[in-house]
Amino acid sequence: MALKDDPQYEYKLALRDWMRTRGLSMRWLASWLEKSETTVKNFLYGTKPISEENKEKIEALQVEYEDGEYSDHTLPLGHHLMALNPNFDPVPKKITYDNKSGIICYLSKKTTSILRSLNLSSISPPTYMYYNKFYIYSYEEVNEFLYEITKETISSYMKKENIGVEKLISSFLPAAYLDSICTGSESEENLTEEEKCLRNSNSRLNVPNQIFRYALIAAAIAGASYVDEWIDRVVYEWARQKQVNDLTKFLDL
Repeated sequence: MALKDDPQYEYKLALRDWMRTRGLSMRWLASWLEKSETTVKNFLYGTKPISEENKEKIEALQVEYEDGEYSDHTLPLGHHLMALNPNFDPVPKKITYDNKSGIICYLSKKTTSILRSLNLSSISPPTYMYYNKFYIYSYEEVNEFLYEITKETISSYMKKENIGVEKLISSFLPAAYLDSICTGSESEENLTEEEKCLRNSNSRLNVPNQIFRYALIAAAIAGASYVDEWIDRVVYEWARQKQVNDLTKFLDL
């Protein structure tokens, strides 16, 4: 069954978005549900259904998290937050990145436009490189999304191919291979119009090193010609969906 044919697809998507915007990890949710992190990833990113029992727990947790009263809340089915989960952390620290030493990637005009229309938290004001004549953007929410989509892409591939980390490394980490994914190996005449527009754009995205090094693998898995192409595409799709979600919420639909 395809992911979008999953009856719980929209629910899982909304739950992942809720977690991502609050900096909540798979490990955090798994600890609270008393499940393995692998199990939680499988039902959040795959087609395995989330049981009604776990949905009740998740929804109760969301209410608990938003209200901010954590100490003595009895969840459905007699599940107590603190008593049964000594490692439960209602406000975990967000993943942090070294944003000063990132990789500058191409960002298309359409992606730049939609990102600027969203109310995103900019890590620093856009930097204009005078001599090269382009702007560099850096967004906290985009970094969080790229972190999750990179992990999801690689993990799904490993599961589909039934391979481990060592096999993945031998397939995707040779220096020459990654260099071609990083720079793009096609000649100018073989590029599509979309790829040409991307390379001629005056906008760039600062991607933290910790994410970029594995985004190279995700881009290769996805069949992208080079990593900037993949990053621009997935960021555009994410931003477009966020735009829809934000307007839907504003209209109370």
